[in-house]
Amino acid sequence: MCENDKKEGVYMKSIKIRLVVTFTMVLLLVTGVLGIVTISIVSKDLNVEAKKSLMQVALSEAKVVESQTAHQVDYLYGIAANDILFDKDLTDTQRNDFYIAEAKRAGYLAFAYADLDGNAIVLDNSGDTTNVADRDYFKKAATGEGNMSDVIISTVTGKPVLIVAVPVYQDGEIVGVLYGRRDGASLCDVARSITFGEKGYGYITNREGVLMGHPNEELVITQFHLSTAGDTNKDYKALSALMNDHIVKGETNTGSYFFDGFNRLVGYAPVPNTDWVVVVGVPESQVLKTINAVRNVLIIVVFVAIIIGAIVTTVVSNGIANPIIAVTKDIRKQSNLDFSVDSSSKTNRYSGRKDEIGQMISSLNVMQDSIRGFIVDTNDSAQQVAASSQELTAMTEQSALAIEDLSKTVEEIALGAGDQARDTENTASSIERMGELLESDADNMGELNNAVIIIDEEKEEGLRIIELLVSQTEKNNNASNSVYEAIMSNSESTEKIESASAMIQSIADQTNLLALNAAIEAARAGDAGRG
Repeated sequence: MCENDKKEGVYMKSIKIRLVVTFTMVLLLVTGVLGIVTISIVSKDLNVEAKKSLMQVALSEAKVVESQTAHQVDYLYGIAANDILFDKDLTDTQRNDFYIAEAKRAGYLAFAYADLDGNAIVLDNSGDTTNVADRDYFKKAATGEGNMSDVIISTVTGKPVLIVAVPVYQDGEIVGVLYGRRDGASLCDVARSITFGEKGYGYITNREGVLMGHPNEELVITQFHLSTAGDTNKDYKALSALMNDHIVKGETNTGSYFFDGFNRLVGYAPVPNTDWVVVVGVPESQVLKTINAVRNVLIIVVFVAIIIGAIVTTVVSNGIANPIIAVTKDIRKQSNLDFSVDSSSKTNRYSGRKDEIGQMISSLNVMQDSIRGFIVDTNDSAQQVAASSQELTAMTEQSALAIEDLSKTVEEIALGAGDQARDTENTASSIERMGELLESDADNMGELNNAVIIIDEEKEEGLRIIELLVSQTEKNNNASNSVYEAIMSNSESTEKIESASAMIQSIADQTNLLALNAAIEAARAGDAGRG
């Protein structure tokens, strides 16, 4: 029994461990899946929100660039409207000094004036001249459109510059073009001012994909061409594709591309009234940086949930396994036909529970009481059967004795009948001899005439004797028949008595067997049965 308890304890402990491990794994799986789904959803939402924010920043910066460009064009319109350019009372030096001072004040490198043929002279006392007839800014301004050029390489200095050009009117007609040269890196300052988070930055490109402004000024100076960079450098392939498919077309949208080992998200928007596009990009890892915090929180939550789940599972498994162990012990005890009540049984602790275990324990107690009552009733019945068996055995013995006495009586009757039959036979022989004597007397009647009276008397007496004998013979015959019939009847009764004796003996044997079985069952029940 002790060995079985140990085995059962080990088995139930293994069940508890498996239950805790299974529940923990399920909890880990569920929380892990929920975490992955949550991170996926949050990542997707953050990605979408980041793209929207990038596009808004791009739109905002595009408006800023537009405003700065318009401001510079408007400013140059104001300078061009000053009559000092054609004032004959001023010397060239005085005029140039004015433009030199104004350029320094407004952040220009220099101003220049070009006639409608594109012949330009720098207004800085250097006397430098050039022809800008082939420049787009000149062509636009000559037709009355003030504009700011792309970053170009100056034909005068050989350095990248921005040109702001406006038409010069005199008497209502365009007579030339006034333009100012700004440092080509000025748009790089604008690009540097575009930020998004910690690592996000912006840049400006024209509709051909050439960088106009970038935090890396060297790329602007070298006129880096984003649209064709992917042809020679695979690192730029995705960016070049995005540039050609969307950005240079003047779209306002968002996108993504892989560059420099990171996936980058971008928003882009065209600068109104220019051929420029503002692009704002940020590494996706920065956008998803919040996910790391969410992930860490989820890991902590999962870890705490696993610990709590393990504790809860242990408590729950104990709440399930311990009652089962107690019930199993009681069932094993009852399997050994021990239905006695044990007030110290652990099962009693759980009998008040309202769940299935409580119901099972209540049912087990009811079954125990029922079986114990059944055993008691069976024991009583067995004792009654044993008593009845003893009485039946006694009756059987008495019947056997009576049958034996009857058999002896029948034998005595048979012996008496035999003696009577022999007496009857002797009587018949005497009658036969007497008949012979009568015949002899008849022959000698003549000789016995004297003795007729005596003979008659003797004859009459003989006749009376004969009649008595005949009557007695008939009675003997009737008695013999009665005896014969009685003997035959006694023989049949004897057979029936023997059959009844056999039946009674069989019943006695079965009764003894039943009593023996009842005694064996009562012995098996032991103290519990006697209880």
